[in-house]
Amino acid sequence: MSRYFIVLSVLMLLSFSSHARDSLCAQDEQIAFSCSVGHKIASLCASSDLSKTAGYVQYRYGQHGKVEMTYPQTKVHPSTVFRWGVLGFSGGGTDYYRFSNAGYDYVVYSGLGKGWSKEGVVVEKGGKRLQSLVCKNDALDDQNWKVMYSASIPQIDDPNGFNMP
Repeated sequence: MSRYFIVLSVLMLLSFSSHARDSLCAQDEQIAFSCSVGHKIASLCASSDLSKTAGYVQYRYGQHGKVEMTYPQTKVHPSTVFRWGVLGFSGGGTDYYRFSNAGYDYVVYSGLGKGWSKEGVVVEKGGKRLQSLVCKNDALDDQNWKVMYSASIPQIDDPNGFNMP
């Protein structure tokens, strides 16, 4: 019986660790998106009460104990600062969230197709790509973008377009 308990405990730990994602979100926040990009972390953190009319989402970038960027600085509803776009592909697609900060555009994206998946953050200025931060690990859980969808962020006809890296 104790051997069974040990095996079950190990399996539960392995299962938990495969679903746990490192993030810059607080314990009382929902992780909408989070992954390692290089030696840093890119996270979209949402309040636990996020809905069409309440709550907030913040993009955070940096390391634990040393967040380099938080956007927006205040905790406002995401529909006022984020825009949502979709790219359709044969057998898949990409959802992305775009925001602008200090003259730069940031695009947080997740795409999936037949035999491929890509997630990351792109930094642009004046329509030119300056940096592409590719996720080293899965940025979304099995609920996909469910957290972000709950905010009913308006879909945009993106004038700059978005070409996934």
